[in-house]
Amino acid sequence: MASNPADGTTGVAVNQALTLTFSEALAGTGGISVMNSTSIVTVNPSLSSDGKTVTLQGQMPDGMQLALNLTAQVTDVFGRQLQPLVIHFTTVDLTPPQVVAIVPLDKSIQVPVNAVVVATFNKALSATASLGTQSR
Repeated sequence: MASNPADGTTGVAVNQALTLTFSEALAGTGGISVMNSTSIVTVNPSLSSDGKTVTLQGQMPDGMQLALNLTAQVTDVFGRQLQPLVIHFTTVDLTPPQVVAIVPLDKSIQVPVNAVVVATFNKALSATASLGTQSR
């Protein structure tokens, strides 16, 4: 079986079609799902006319590790069960970081001129991000 994306792929587009190609024709698409930790991600599965390719399409969440799960419910046209398999991949992160806290607080008074200004973000910043200063 081949998959696109392959296990461990990062930067997968949130609207990219996921494909699974099998050597034998499948009986259907039951038993194939995409999950983010504990929740199912809604994708629409379709089976090719020869039954050997499953395509899953839909909008996936950005910046998340997802799991493409193939359970023992997946069977070929002869009723043979597939060995369960999990393919992990991470979608591209499209959401910019947001400031969640600033110290000292906005409009603070009598702040020492040597006070350390701290901005806390909701996600890690890139190690190569420019942290140059800007003034208002």
